[in-house]
Amino acid sequence: MVNLKKSEISGYHTFAEESGWDSSYESFLKRLGNGQRSLYFNCLYNIIKSKSGKLLDFAAGTCWTSHIFAQKGYDVLALEMNSSDLCGLGVFKKYRDKMPFQAVMGDCERAPLKEGIFDVVFCHQALHHATDLDGMVYEMAKCAKKGGLVIAGGEHIRPFFTSDETFRKNHPAVIFGANEHAYPYYQYRAAFLRAGIVNVKVIPRGFECDFDTISQKPVRALIKSISRIPVIGRGIIRFMLLNFSGAGTEITIYGFKQ
Repeated sequence: MVNLKKSEISGYHTFAEESGWDSSYESFLKRLGNGQRSLYFNCLYNIIKSKSGKLLDFAAGTCWTSHIFAQKGYDVLALEMNSSDLCGLGVFKKYRDKMPFQAVMGDCERAPLKEGIFDVVFCHQALHHATDLDGMVYEMAKCAKKGGLVIAGGEHIRPFFTSDETFRKNHPAVIFGANEHAYPYYQYRAAFLRAGIVNVKVIPRGFECDFDTISQKPVRALIKSISRIPVIGRGIIRFMLLNFSGAGTEITIYGFKQ
């Protein structure tokens, strides 16, 4: 497991280098202003509901999500184990005087934080990198207050009839050592429930933002048509998106610490 984490850290940095990622502050700011991300964050704000409070950004990467939440008024702490100045906490350190939040380095599967102090524990595109999915969700729940919100966005899913191995063979970062995975949506849900998180809800891509974010035009047109069916239309779409979307499609999942 230790070797997997080392591989994830070095592999993603190499992938970022090979992909020509830009670590400038200007590039960082561009990520904050992305239109589709605005839709995504509007959905997150609707789920979180509270306009302030202590928020833990779990496995925060470059901390761009931390920055957005901090600007919105949350008291944010970012936690990240990768020190990379391209895809990790090195970006925060490089522009520390411009970051309106705090950050610490640590393993999210063994979070070096006090238990039960955060109103919201959030992660973006993080659980599918875990070496221990159940363990990471448990750590998120442990950091939340009783009744606090635990939410994971941008998590890769795959249909139940496909394999994680096939997904990994096709992901460009895996060849460098990145620990990329895609799980059936119900595997994430089960991990949340085992961690003592209740009222768990799973939102497929399209429901979380807008159906216009679905790139394939024929699929988008079909979904919009079905959504107009009274009463059952959106239920049919939700079932289709969760069970038959292509591997790598993203979901948001959330619930409350019991």
